[in-house]
Amino acid sequence: MPKVTFTGYITPSGFLEQAERENMSPQDPELPGVRIGYRITDSRFVADCELDNADLNSVNRLHTWVYHLVRQNLDIIGFVHGIGLTLIVETCTMPDADPRPIHSIDRTVADFCTLTVEEIIKITEPDPRILKHIHDLAYCLSHPLEIPVNCARAVEGISKLISPDAKTEQRWLALRENLNLTRGLCSAHL
Repeated sequence: MPKVTFTGYITPSGFLEQAERENMSPQDPELPGVRIGYRITDSRFVADCELDNADLNSVNRLHTWVYHLVRQNLDIIGFVHGIGLTLIVETCTMPDADPRPIHSIDRTVADFCTLTVEEIIKITEPDPRILKHIHDLAYCLSHPLEIPVNCARAVEGISKLISPDAKTEQRWLALRENLNLTRGLCSAHL
């Protein structure tokens, strides 16, 4: 079986000295027979993964699962000890290859934004509340498991900025009108 290795670190450094899990198998029909194990030593982690096929699509899915499974355990540890822990996945090593940096990139997202960085800054300076919703959307790029929740939160928040005192139906109508969206593009339940 081919082996793929992910490495990274946990912040704040120095808190998590040792942690380990072996033989985790996500229930993913596109990754049959995958086995994931990781170890954390002095805030650095290594996740070794064995899978049937180490092509690019499988490794991208595997990256999401590694992030999810390690993050789950960090959340439990952080909750029990009352400390926020952040997981950074830095590299991926494919079979018979050198480690390569991991980038959380989705180039298709850029096509949806028609504003420049400078234009967004100009819009947000008088009312920085919109930045929370931009953060929710940008966060999705590095935390793909949270896309549905963060996108919903961002859209709901923007609708409240547009029509803060309106009832739900009127608020969503104003959102669609302001963003020039049809009902189907905005949400199935509106």
